[in-house]
Amino acid sequence: KDEQGVSAPVIHQKMGGGQGVVKLGNTSEPPAKRLKPSAPTRILLLTNLVGKGEVDEDLAEETAEEARKYGELDGKGCKVVEVANAPDNEAVRVFLAFKDVAGATKALDDMNGRYFGGRVVRAQYFAVER
Repeated sequence: KDEQGVSAPVIHQKMGGGQGVVKLGNTSEPPAKRLKPSAPTRILLLTNLVGKGEVDEDLAEETAEEARKYGELDGKGCKVVEVANAPDNEAVRVFLAFKDVAGATKALDDMNGRYFGGRVVRAQYFAVER
């Protein structure tokens, strides 16, 4: 089932005189940017922001500052967790706790697929009850 389905949007371009051309849309965007999780929550999980051993004392505050552009964070704000046995692209997990789902959705739309320090950031909703 991998590699099946449409990987880019199909675009109809009118040519005039009742004619048109069907083209394949932009496929240069990273797949992470094109996919959108289906169960929105107010908590976002960012991975691949930095790798193992690259967490510094400013990462949480700088990430929280960026996240506030999309909405207000709750009292938990931003938490950075480094997981020892995870692959490099998932070893550093940054959790952003927004006050509402709208802020988390705006952040996910902009941060997912964004390049940061040569890495493609992956943003996804995180179930609150976990």
